[in-house]
Parts: sequence; C-alpha cells; structure tokens
Amino acid sequence: MPQDIIDNINVKLIEVLKEKLRVSKRAKFAVGWLFLSGFEKLKDEIDQLEKLEILTSPRTNRQTAEVLLLEKKWEEKVADILERAKFLNPEKKQKILDEEFRGLIEDLSYLKANKETIEFLKWFLEKLREKKIEIRIYTKEPLHAKLYLFEYKDRGYGIGEAILGSSNFSLSGLSLNTELNARILGDDNYKYLNNWFEKRWQESRDTDFTLLAQKAIEKSWAFNEDVTPFRIY
Repeated sequence: MPQDIIDNINVKLIEVLKEKLRVSKRAKFAVGWLFLSGFEKLKDEIDQLEKLEILTSPRTNRQTAEVLLLEKKWEEKVADILERAKFLNPEKKQKILDEEFRGLIEDLSYLKANKETIEFLKWFLEKLREKKIEIRIYTKEPLHAKLYLFEYKDRGYGIGEAILGSSNFSLSGLSLNTELNARILGDDNYKYLNNWFEKRWQESRDTDFTLLAQKAIEKSWAFNEDVTPFRIY
C-alpha cells in the first residue's frame, strides 16, 4: 500500500500525526468535529510545538442542515439557512460560543475520574492559558473539511506538508474508524492550503473559543475541591 495513503487499517492516522508533529514547529488543523480524545492521544507531540491552531465547526451548524435534509425540508431551505449563517450578528455568534461552552462542560463530565485525566486536563488548561493551543469556531458556513497542516522545523525539507481526508480530531477518527486520508506534499500545495486555512482563521476572530475552553475546564470536576483523591481512587 502507498505510504502516502492513510486508511486506519494498514496505516493509522494517529501514528502519522505523531511523526509529523515531532518534526514540526507549528500545526494548524481544520476539522468538523473536535474531541478531547484527540488532544489526549497526541499530548506529548503537541507539547513540543510552538503553537497549534484549531478551526472547527459549531455543534449547531453541523447538525441543522443534515436534520433538515433528512426530514425532507428540501435544499432551498437548507441553502437559505446556510446563506444567513454567513452574516451572523454578534449576539448570534455569542450564542454559538455559549452553546459550545455548555457542550464542552457536558463532554468533560463524561471523562473518567482518575489521576491520568486530571493530569491531562491540567496540561490542556496550561496550553490554552499560554495560547500554545488556540481554538476558533468557524460559523460562516458548515466546515466539513479535515485538514492537518504541518510547518516543518527544518526548512531543508521544504516549508511543510498537509494531510487531507475524512478523519476528524477524535480517537475514532485518528485510529478506529474506517477512514481515507492522504499526505499532500510540495511547497506550492502547502502555501495554497495554508492560505485557505488563514482566510477562515481570520474570518473567525469574533468566535475565538480559547478563553471559554479554559473556563469550561476550570469548572470541571477535575478542579472541584470537593472531588478528593479518595473519591477518585
């Protein structure tokens, strides 16, 4: 099987991401779904980066259009909803951020209460506070792309490379699901995809989720003084 094809059967995406992150100084991910399991499995590799920027779709956007289509509300209605999403006012953008905040709080409540989880959340919180990890929510339209972009430490090998495909940033997407991803090589391809990412990153300045992600983690059981070591172990 070609080494540039990543199907989670012969080649696991998580292993390729680990390899690429180790030789990169910065990384940029654009994904439709964002899960804490993705960060946890790549913690050591992310720790070596100068910065990781993640662009993801809001929970509401990735559900609304699909539900309407399944309920046979027809393409015109879906197109109208997507068009209006391009011009959200500040109040609606804040509503999306608030929904993401509540969703993350709920996600955190499902994490297993043990020492490893607490250490992971402490690490994640530190990275968010230092802005070594930044997260923005892309609201202009549904974000279905899965892009993993790596800027090399050593420019002797080129500027960087990318992985494009079907895998979201989750344990399932990185190693368990049947997926299909491919490495995209060459400086011209890197520049094009980096410009693609930067355009949408700048369009998402008003929906930066980094601070709210910090607050969600700080409100979680892991930082609750009533959760004693006795209760965890």
